[in-house]
Amino acid sequence: MIFAWVFYHRFWLGFVAILAILPYHRFVRQICRKRRERQFRQEFRDALQQLQSYMQAGRSIENAMEQTDVRLQAEKGHGVLAAEWHGMLMQIRHNRSVERAWEDFAGRCPIQEVRQFAEVLSVAKRSGGSMVQIIQTAVYEITLLMQTEEEIKTVIASKKLQMYVLETIPILLMVYLNVASPDMLAEMYETFFGNVIMTGCLVVYLTAVWLGRRISDIQV
Repeated sequence: MIFAWVFYHRFWLGFVAILAILPYHRFVRQICRKRRERQFRQEFRDALQQLQSYMQAGRSIENAMEQTDVRLQAEKGHGVLAAEWHGMLMQIRHNRSVERAWEDFAGRCPIQEVRQFAEVLSVAKRSGGSMVQIIQTAVYEITLLMQTEEEIKTVIASKKLQMYVLETIPILLMVYLNVASPDMLAEMYETFFGNVIMTGCLVVYLTAVWLGRRISDIQV
């Protein structure tokens, strides 16, 4: 709605603008999805750390998963990982192998670290490898990845703040001109060519915002 008033002085165009910015809405959904994946990765790392501690105490992987499930249900009972972890246990209790349960979980999970862990776990179960060492390596790799992401976020945090400030300046400037000197921009709102120019400005502005978000979204 604010864009409809700033660029056209017509609030009803806000409903039309909603259709025009659907591609931008898709970009926002991608950002939200990445945040959920980052949160899931952190929960997965914490669960593996608990699993590792139980196995180092001499428990089997099945029993360690049972104990980890108790902690997950108590701390994150409504989370996605807690539900998936409990689902794996239900499969194991119905005489399905641990590696097959993990493979099914990995097939439903978009997180690369889960798929890699399931593959290594399957190989280790067949070859008799050290489960504790495998889990420790997985925890180390996920922790290293998350630390790298945090370091990148810290480095570009100031640049992102500058980007957000620059995004608001054009809107604030237009609002100021409309309030302080409305006659200066009258032709931009009252004539056809003025509306065309304002539409072009809006497109350029939204494109710049989109490019700024894409550039700052560094993948590890």
